[in-house]
Amino acid sequence: MATPAMLAGCGGQAGAGSAHSTDRPRSSPNWPEFDDYLRRLAEAGQFSGAVLVAKNGKPVLQRAYGMADKTRRMANTPRTTFNICSMGKMFTAVAIAQLVGEHKLSFTDRVGQYLTAFPAAIADDVTIHQLLTHTSGMDDVALRRTPNSTPPTTLDGQLSKIAAAPLRFPPGSRMSYSNDGFIVLGAIVEKVSGLRYRDYLRRNVFGRAGMPNTDVAVYTPSRITGMAHGYMLVGRDGQPVQPRPGRMRACNRKACGTTATPRRSATRPGAGTPRSATCSLSRSR
Repeated sequence: MATPAMLAGCGGQAGAGSAHSTDRPRSSPNWPEFDDYLRRLAEAGQFSGAVLVAKNGKPVLQRAYGMADKTRRMANTPRTTFNICSMGKMFTAVAIAQLVGEHKLSFTDRVGQYLTAFPAAIADDVTIHQLLTHTSGMDDVALRRTPNSTPPTTLDGQLSKIAAAPLRFPPGSRMSYSNDGFIVLGAIVEKVSGLRYRDYLRRNVFGRAGMPNTDVAVYTPSRITGMAHGYMLVGRDGQPVQPRPGRMRACNRKACGTTATPRRSATRPGAGTPRSATCSLSRSR
């Protein structure tokens, strides 16, 4: 029996409350009922985005809900582009798995085997597996803002900040979410493959998965026509919140953030779904 694949782009309801107030659809796939469920969530301010559900490679539900730009009253459409942020980390993991499958590196390799700008505490002790599982001990300094500085926009600048920061705990001793670890993984992908991180993903991940509308650059909505603003549910004044001008910026080699459009091109069998990304893509050439 074929399992339906669902690809969704969310318009950024970060911090949204629980959807328990709206009855969930029954477990049997009844797509009109599911459509009605999502519509009611959107009307209640609990969901905003585009949804594509495919079965046997054919769309059974493709619809958008909520607003891409509340100020200009622009609705989301199935062709709206969304910033999916850290969901892009799965693509970095796929790239690493591909290189492991080609015997170009190992999950147990140390950072220092590929990158030379790190102190011994990182170079000799942190493994690729620990970077993937957020157990490296790395902090989140590369993208951190301070009153007197903004995060670097180049990979070299980000790596320099990461190398200068002490580890929060001994590698492998516990788990703590780290963007820095995935930036380092992106640099390792570049070193081993000889390609820019963005080019590697376009060629070996997005291209092979039938995802031509996905990119690793992170932009402000003003940079891309038809891109949704990311909103928190409400701000302190009770109004919808979107990023301040300049808060998000283009970064062509970012291994921890992604933009994507859930279009019909991702509905061929095995294409464009997390399942294909983490399994098939790491095994096939």
